[in-house]
Amino acid sequence: MFAAKITSIALMALFSTVSLAVPTSSSSMDAVLDRRIDTSGWVSVDFHGKIIKYNPAALNFSTEVHGSSSGESTTAVITNDCCGGSSFVGTGAPWPTQGDCAVIRDWAYTLNQYWSIWTNTPDYHGVIQYNTCVFGAGTRNTYDTYVGSSDMGDLIRDGINRFAVWFHVN
Repeated sequence: MFAAKITSIALMALFSTVSLAVPTSSSSMDAVLDRRIDTSGWVSVDFHGKIIKYNPAALNFSTEVHGSSSGESTTAVITNDCCGGSSFVGTGAPWPTQGDCAVIRDWAYTLNQYWSIWTNTPDYHGVIQYNTCVFGAGTRNTYDTYVGSSDMGDLIRDGINRFAVWFHVN
């Protein structure tokens, strides 16, 4: 069922463009923190004069999503917030700026789409990037997992509200 998959997603709303965070032991995390995000194949869009990049592999243009391993499908209700509790995993410096993350938040709220998150991944993948801020997500679910654009905006908003210190989102 669609809602069951959404609740199993593990999300990290914000991280710097120079590091990724993973929900693993600190020794595994140290190895991933040095990895940079390659956005060379990403699509650029203009949002109020600001250039946002998104990973086209994550954007799902269809409104039909698969509901179970049997292949049954249901229509996605994008305007509903289907994500349950989310986890926020912090990274070390450098941190994204609050303003850069707010651009992604505001852009996400203007969309009426959902994003497909890579299945059964050991870490997070970048989905959207603006300057110093990247929204990334990952899941341990083996079925298709989706996050709506309104959920994405809510996650970034919550990340800013919880972790903004001196104009950076720690």
